[in-house]
Amino acid sequence: MNIYTTSFPVLLPSGIEIVPAGVKIDDSLLASLKNMPADRRMISLKSNGTFKKDIRNIFKKNVYSSIFRDKKDRKSILSIVKNLSVSYAQFEVLEYFKDTDVSTYDHLLSVFILSAYISAQLSVSKTPYSSFYGSLSHDIGKCSIPIEILNKTTPLTQLERKQLEHHTIAGYCLLHYFGVGNDNESPIIARDHHENTNGTGYPLGKKNISLNTEIVIACDIYDALLSPRAYRNEAFTNRTALEELTKIAFDGKISQDIVKAFVAGCRNKKTAWYECNVSRDYRGKPPIKNNYGRFHD
Repeated sequence: MNIYTTSFPVLLPSGIEIVPAGVKIDDSLLASLKNMPADRRMISLKSNGTFKKDIRNIFKKNVYSSIFRDKKDRKSILSIVKNLSVSYAQFEVLEYFKDTDVSTYDHLLSVFILSAYISAQLSVSKTPYSSFYGSLSHDIGKCSIPIEILNKTTPLTQLERKQLEHHTIAGYCLLHYFGVGNDNESPIIARDHHENTNGTGYPLGKKNISLNTEIVIACDIYDALLSPRAYRNEAFTNRTALEELTKIAFDGKISQDIVKAFVAGCRNKKTAWYECNVSRDYRGKPPIKNNYGRFHD
């Protein structure tokens, strides 16, 4: 397995440290996380909190009025929710985001339903529960990151940027602590959802990325572009967001097939993704004030 080292502690929302900084993440550490005391009772998200209602509210967002306009698609995604269960410890983290950082909570739900939709279009899996589960927890490591960094409006410092990137490793550790083992893709998706297929991502610069992870990467970017963010004055339009995804695909960071599925889904007359072409004809205008990717020395 790849060996990672924690640059910062891995923390629960309560502030309890489960992994200190400077520790190698190997099989021995992962085994110790599974043996730590945690509430791993499985609970249904359908019958706890407002999860299903919150999913429905995501469908109603204007930015998703096109891609989720088909009632059959919405019904199919909601059917997945019926079978979705998480450990109580993981549920507490979702509730933490809902109470303290609702943008991250909404983002987790949005990436979940987008991943479900894109996976279905590409016919990635006949067992969607196992395929989509990881998208819901891809950013769960952000509970280890200070809220003031997550919501900072000005450019990050180099140290803050490094701390923000720590959420990938933190999520990988947390999901093992929650009882999600190596037989499930969730920890891998949490760890690898900022990698690129051309090796320019983080935390390790891997090129070998699973298709499910690659779908989450694309959905993560798409929703982040369409959503309000503290670091820019306005969200991207849908056209500009699709063009940004296209640029990323042409740079070799994600599959063009995934982008085709997005473009096909947003067309007035939906077509099969493989009948859709993407081009380098960029006419959208990104927000004027955008501090994403910028940082102070």
